[in-house]
Amino acid sequence: MPGPEYWRPSSGPLDVRLGSRATGGMLVLIDDVPYICTPTDRRAMDRRQQQLRDGFGGLIARAARQWRRAVDRRLQPFGLTEATWLPLIHLARAPGPLRQKDLAASLVLDGSSVVRLLDALEVSGLIERRGESTDRRAKTITLTSRGLSIIDQVEAASREVRNATLIGLSTEQIGIATEALELVCRNLAMIQESDP
Repeated sequence: MPGPEYWRPSSGPLDVRLGSRATGGMLVLIDDVPYICTPTDRRAMDRRQQQLRDGFGGLIARAARQWRRAVDRRLQPFGLTEATWLPLIHLARAPGPLRQKDLAASLVLDGSSVVRLLDALEVSGLIERRGESTDRRAKTITLTSRGLSIIDQVEAASREVRNATLIGLSTEQIGIATEALELVCRNLAMIQESDP
């Protein structure tokens, strides 16, 4: 089957009644230029849309994995791995001390995994857990002075990777990608909430 065929109408007002070639046609914009595609082209577009949808989740996962690995490589000299630097970033960027359950939610981890992780960070002298005055069962987590000094290195490595990763992307493209990913996250959260 031949590939999609797009044709540009002659200059002047668009008229989709231009004979059999445009019958059932659909107006599409390619680089802000109007083109007419025929029904067979529409099927090809539907296939392309399906291919994009099918590969979207895998692409997000691959990008996240590669991004984390790049930061991991930059932080190896400091003895940090994703398991340690990611919670430190979450804690440092939070407006105030986080509860364990809030940190678990932000890292998308279950409570027992976060407890083990926090145990290791506490033994390393990077965080401190304190009981809340209003609820002794609840623990808040704060960075120690050592944790704060390491977070500067983590942020510098993170910034370096981010800047290298986003080369060639305009602010508008980053904004569109951000909006799309935020919507994906909201949709996934709703799916998770509706699961029994």
